[in-house]
Amino acid sequence: MNEGNAPRLTHPFFDGLVPSMKSKVLITGAAGFIGSHLTDSLLEDGILVRCLTKPESDISHLAASPSEIISGDVKDPSSLPPAMEGIHTVYHLAAISRLDANVPDEEYYKTNVEGTRNILESAR
Repeated sequence: MNEGNAPRLTHPFFDGLVPSMKSKVLITGAAGFIGSHLTDSLLEDGILVRCLTKPESDISHLAASPSEIISGDVKDPSSLPPAMEGIHTVYHLAAISRLDANVPDEEYYKTNVEGTRNILESAR
């Protein structure tokens, strides 16, 4: 798999950190630009991928992939346990960037700070 010249994490430091083909990973923010490309890359490497996406997200790109898609929101702790079940590694990419000046500070904080806290708590 991994065709081309993409470097792989082969140093012993990374042993156990890089998911194996038998493990399942969760990607939050999988409908976004980086998340969707990470999903594609992991699937190409044979990794089982579960995607957590907000209900209003455009998942048309993900729908055609063999990834498992779960609708939820990092701001809603009750939506996270089903997403975390059986997960070995979490790639937390769900966030609001400051590029959109129309997002209120409170929403930015809830998603980026409280959402990250919810992911960490759920991953325990």
